[in-house]
Amino acid sequence: MRIPAFLRPAPVWGLVLMLAAAPAAAGLPPIKTQGGYTSPERIEGATTVSPEEAHRLWQQGVTFVDPRSGTDWVVGHIPKAVHIVNDPGGEPEELSPETLAKAVAKDDPVLFYCNGPECDRSSNSAAKAVKWGWTRVYYFRGGFPAWQDAGYPIKTSDKWPDKTRGTEYYKTHPQKARWISNQCDRISAPAMTDAQQKHCTEAKIGLLQFLSTHSGGGE
Repeated sequence: MRIPAFLRPAPVWGLVLMLAAAPAAAGLPPIKTQGGYTSPERIEGATTVSPEEAHRLWQQGVTFVDPRSGTDWVVGHIPKAVHIVNDPGGEPEELSPETLAKAVAKDDPVLFYCNGPECDRSSNSAAKAVKWGWTRVYYFRGGFPAWQDAGYPIKTSDKWPDKTRGTEYYKTHPQKARWISNQCDRISAPAMTDAQQKHCTEAKIGLLQFLSTHSGGGE
């Protein structure tokens, strides 16, 4: 059975290897958040871009805005992106006309991305920017997972938060678990901190549990 590329876990290690014997996933359902959200493919007044188009804009020096959580930003983000949180239901919301104006002028291009189609922050941020008067708004719906899958440069911090999300969270957010797992495999085992070890183990186990739960056998 072929697992979709965006869900394939990177090589695992240690304790997590014991779960790798789970059957391969078959007929995986659409990836959704706990609230069942799927982001729109287009935002009125904005231009939806592919990973390749996003990369070209990045090479041209277009301002990228990352509205994700602090944890997501620390674990991995697109280099040179500006972190302006847009999470009305969680962390203190920072995105506003004033904070956006500090990052990019209204007549300059700006791109928003988050954690893929199940993440509402980039679509919400792009719609807000259009409403506030930004005229050259790009919406990268595939977000960080698609950027990472394409092999484009990423940046991460050595210090990850001590507080983790838990295995159950990653089991219900497999796409996020997958890209965090990939981030973990970029870290040399001797250099891995206790906090990174906890995040990595939870993400890997959660993803493998998701794949095991949704396995259906067959090719």
